[in-house]
Amino acid sequence: MTDSGKKTAIDWIERNKEMIIEISDTVWGYAELGFVEFKSSKLLADELEAHGFSVERGVAGIPTAFVAKWGSGRPVIGVMGG
Repeated sequence: MTDSGKKTAIDWIERNKEMIIEISDTVWGYAELGFVEFKSSKLLADELEAHGFSVERGVAGIPTAFVAKWGSGRPVIGVMGG
């Protein structure tokens, strides 16, 4: 990632930190066990869709698993929550 790309990402995070903290706190409050995190999965997937991601839900035969994609090309970023 270029320095300007890093700055863009950091600036976006800074502008949206309250929303990020709220989502994190909400997921923490759900305290769902692995593979039954239905509320957390829905919240995260819905939020990503609201921000322009295409979301494929129920991947790999796991109802709570999802893949979210935005844009094309590089960089490719993967995040695995557990």
